[in-house]
Amino acid sequence: MAMAQREYSLVQSLAPDPAGAPLALADFALATHDIVAAKSALDVFSRSAVPPTPVERSEAFAMRSDIAFYEADFSAARRYISQAEELAPGVGIDIRQALLLRSTGEFDRALARLAAASNGASRTPLMLASIALQAGVIESSRGNHPKAREWYETADRLFPGYWLTRLHLAESQLVAGEDQQAIAALENIVEQSPRPEAMDMLALIYRVKGRRAQSLQWSGRASAIWRELVAEFPDAYGAHAAEHELVFGDPKRALALAVQNRRTRPYGEARILLANALIANGRPNRALEELFAAEDSGWRSATLHAAKAQAFEMLGRADNAQNERELALDLNPEIFADRTRMVWLAHG
Repeated sequence: MAMAQREYSLVQSLAPDPAGAPLALADFALATHDIVAAKSALDVFSRSAVPPTPVERSEAFAMRSDIAFYEADFSAARRYISQAEELAPGVGIDIRQALLLRSTGEFDRALARLAAASNGASRTPLMLASIALQAGVIESSRGNHPKAREWYETADRLFPGYWLTRLHLAESQLVAGEDQQAIAALENIVEQSPRPEAMDMLALIYRVKGRRAQSLQWSGRASAIWRELVAEFPDAYGAHAAEHELVFGDPKRALALAVQNRRTRPYGEARILLANALIANGRPNRALEELFAAEDSGWRSATLHAAKAQAFEMLGRADNAQNERELALDLNPEIFADRTRMVWLAHG
């Protein structure tokens, strides 16, 4: 990301302000979760002196849909993505539509959208692998772990060696109880690239196995990397670092990171993360405020209802907690199973 940022800065320096490459800048801003910069770049694009092509206009609408999604405005997100699709249908549109559907708990419709994407014109190996990976995440979100693993294996066949696919494959091995295979895979990933996500997963499995020293070793290595990444790109890595702190570090630091993440992107996933951090800091009432706000926006996930159940339990509201557990189980029958605690990435 730092290298990309330098290149984009060079692009901007070669053109008189405010010209340049606003669509590319908006895309980079979204990749780093800088919503303000993304909006600014798209506003520049909307004032282009040279009329944009339909494909460019479609991409701009698609990115406005992304922004609306992160701002928890599903209505606007759907409107923008529909405008994008009218101008230039494509794989990227289908994938975004699938994400919207998954976020509202419409898993079958989301998978149907991904199936449509896989039949599109831009069927490169990487694109098809990304679609398979997303399908696996959806299946994991609803507790169908064997099917999720099949999708991850498909993704690895289509585009072998991609670190993110290998992480998901290792996760599916952990869920299946294949600890040694998963540990070997994760250590291999770390050898090739020091991914802190892989280190977190290693720390988790060693903690579950009661091997505290090894767990602390890996979590310590991950912590150092997360802090470096957050220092350079706080919006891009704050949520990941907060998840790390919640499990292995300081609940107060997790809360501070989660607060900033929700301030930047107040969508369902950010609110659930903040709620979990509030619960870890003994503030269930505030957690419920965040969870109800996420639900009111249209967000639906087993993790949302599981967090609500935990908050209600802390408040001694057993009936409410039981109701939330049932709602969570409707979306993911495996949500409270022991093996589900091994799901670090694709928890929904």
